[in-house]
Amino acid sequence: MALLKFKAPTLPMPTTAYDVNFMNQLVRALGNYFGLLDSTTPIQVDSITLSRLPTTGAGLPVGSVYQSGDVLMVVVDYKAYAASLSATATLGSVTVTTT
Repeated sequence: MALLKFKAPTLPMPTTAYDVNFMNQLVRALGNYFGLLDSTTPIQVDSITLSRLPTTGAGLPVGSVYQSGDVLMVVVDYKAYAASLSATATLGSVTVTTT
């Protein structure tokens, strides 16, 4: 998958012996590359495949994607997510008398 707005920097060709200029070029190129990895610029892709998504937001960090039925959901910080749900209710006893 290629990113539309980013291109990995070209690394300089190595020399046969140690060369300060080569090392400076290499460090600059690697700095540019890591700068791209650390960037928060939005990315645009042609397609995406999401396989084996979790089915609940429980335990996932904010911003994570999970699948609920046929809908993709995003974990938000103001909502609680349960791993499972169960409930038990008791009414007691009822006596009915007719005359």
